Amino acid sequence: MGRVKSKEMIKGSERHRELHEEIATLIKVETKSLIDIIALRLYNAQVGLLRLITDGLTREVPLFGKINSLFLIGVVDELTFTHRKLSLWETKTRKNYSLPSIAQTKTIRFQLMLYHRLIQDLIEKKFTTDDLLHFYGFKSSDRISSELLKQLKSIGNKIEPNIKKTI
Repeated sequence: MGRVKSKEMIKGSERHRELHEEIATLIKVETKSLIDIIALRLYNAQVGLLRLITDGLTREVPLFGKINSLFLIGVVDELTFTHRKLSLWETKTRKNYSLPSIAQTKTIRFQLMLYHRLIQDLIEKKFTTDDLLHFYGFKSSDRISSELLKQLKSIGNKIEPNIKKTI
């Protein structure tokens, strides 16, 4: 069912897509299962991180992680890497042209702190593939669908495209 999207939410999604398309070619891909969806997110994370290494900039990078027993999923709007410094950026669209409230600013700051922690845990190998498999109940023998595999192979080893799921 999902949540009902307001006009503002739709406008915000469109703006994020525009920003993403400034640096990536988005390719529609069909997914058939939860395994496909997670594999697609991991693929997009890999593509985004490769772009970060080569270009110093990437957008819409999926993140997974765990803080204590809480499993977290997020998407970093933008990562930049300059002068050996990694920076996280969040793009917030607004209904009004006013500055965000103090509460909104604190929420955004908390979100960025969480994303920073997830990235640190990945770097320090505190969150592993086994943690991801365990959370979703996947077995190491589980496989993505042959349809998704064909689609990914047709893309090749390019690091330019990110994939947008179409379920």
